[in-house]
Amino acid sequence: MYSAPLRTVLFGKKTNPDLYLDFTLGQLDPRITYTHTNANSWGFNAAGVLVNYAATTPKFDYGVLGGGACRGLRIEAGPANSLLWCRDGTNAAWTKSGSMTATKDVTGLDGVVNSATRLTAGASDQTILQSITLGASTRATSFYLKRITGTGTVEITDDGGGNWIDVTAAIAAGGAGWSRHYNARNQSNPNVGIRIRTSGDEVAFDCGQVEVDAYPSSPIITTSSAVTRVRDDATMTGTNFSDWFNGAAGTFLAEFYVDYAPTAVFDRTLLQVDDGNVVNNRLTAFAARQTISSRAGIAIYNAGSSQGDFAAVVTMSAGILQRHASSYSASGFNLACNGVLGTRDASVSLPSWNRLIMGGRIGSGAQFNGVLKSLSYWRSESTDGRLVTLSSL
Repeated sequence: MYSAPLRTVLFGKKTNPDLYLDFTLGQLDPRITYTHTNANSWGFNAAGVLVNYAATTPKFDYGVLGGGACRGLRIEAGPANSLLWCRDGTNAAWTKSGSMTATKDVTGLDGVVNSATRLTAGASDQTILQSITLGASTRATSFYLKRITGTGTVEITDDGGGNWIDVTAAIAAGGAGWSRHYNARNQSNPNVGIRIRTSGDEVAFDCGQVEVDAYPSSPIITTSSAVTRVRDDATMTGTNFSDWFNGAAGTFLAEFYVDYAPTAVFDRTLLQVDDGNVVNNRLTAFAARQTISSRAGIAIYNAGSSQGDFAAVVTMSAGILQRHASSYSASGFNLACNGVLGTRDASVSLPSWNRLIMGGRIGSGAQFNGVLKSLSYWRSESTDGRLVTLSSL
């Protein structure tokens, strides 16, 4: 059941991959080694409830707020949430304006009574803010919000109100449930919070977050100190790798989702094959390449020397299925993403590789931060036409 063949029609012929991993089954192929090594890993389950994942339990994804079908395996980096008491606006870490009342009496994302915070504006333009001392970096500030009473304007900020982001329409789109709202900028010493502009309005918040990235990851729950989530690692090594891999020529196809359109701030790694050194001898397939305008990319290095690092002229769309196909041999390598072809590099010296990393580069900050639906591999090089066919939506 783990390696059921994927039937793909290519030029009138049916071909089966030599490796097929279907992550929508809600369990991992036993050849995969998976860890995230700490207990602060949270995600939404099939019932739409925020749950904690044990250190070695894969985080299968059921949608942005859960409750849907399994989309695949979520692979994320290990940022810190620097926002203290991220669910408890009653704590002194939060500064409330004179007529803003915070009460921890709302059932939170985890279904626990009195785990999230109700904000009540006793006058117009009431705020709750938390100032954080941090050096300059690109950070995403986010809150899960839910309207309780009223229809007035609700805003969030990451600079103490120098800029307010109006999230009113997005909260309304969430109906009676929770929805997530964020802003990302490069700055130092963020001062983050919420403003309710109409007297008498009430809004609940849960799982506020300030993290180094261009958009938010899954919740990282804090109390009196910042908490760092250890990244997710999923690998194949030894005979679990060599039984299907061909170092001389091959083709990968990754199907995946991203919840936010990538930016040019960070690399997003779909997969990597290497020799245990994540830099010097590797093939890396990117959902988004930092140095090439967030486009899907591929790179090969041999003994630290670049054999090519280039992209297909396409960027990822949020919330819908994406496909990235890449192929390599001694005669060259190329990629296609969502049916858009890159430019073949015909000059390549291939190193030796002995492991597959899914959704990241171990020891780097270039984790995928998305959901892998499936991964396929063929022990042969593909033509450019076949790459386009494989990757077409």
